[in-house]
Amino acid sequence: MLEQILPLVKKYNTAVVALASDTSGVPKNSSSRLKIINYIIEKAQEAGIGLEDIIADCVAESSAVDHMAAITTLETMEIVKVKWGVNLILGASNVSFGLPNRPAINAVFLSFAIQRGLTCAIVNTAQMKTYVMAADLLLGRDQGARKFIAYYRKLKSVSPH
Repeated sequence: MLEQILPLVKKYNTAVVALASDTSGVPKNSSSRLKIINYIIEKAQEAGIGLEDIIADCVAESSAVDHMAAITTLETMEIVKVKWGVNLILGASNVSFGLPNRPAINAVFLSFAIQRGLTCAIVNTAQMKTYVMAADLLLGRDQGARKFIAYYRKLKSVSPH
């Protein structure tokens, strides 16, 4: 499959997602997920695709099904970010599938994922943007809290009191 996709990625100068999944499905441990992502990244580089055009998806799965699902994803993300420095994407709300109070679980997981280097979150932005802004603030990515304060002011001016 990569042999068909990677030449097209190179030809059309587009990005590609390295998904931590293979024909067996999504591995339940970070070392197996890393093997898959490493393989895809190495093949992409051999095809002349730069790291800036590779986005790794370490796969968020429901914590209702596997109590270690979030930890596995976060461990994988951290290693991929350190080793390759690529952008990371997640369907972050998958972690709460089948559980009550999904927004709370999603917000906490999202903040952990941002700390591990998440750059592209697939989330309900209406529910999660405040938490993303807060995570950036607390991780030192918002000097003087300017972005967070500006966002909060804008939010207050749009919403009815």
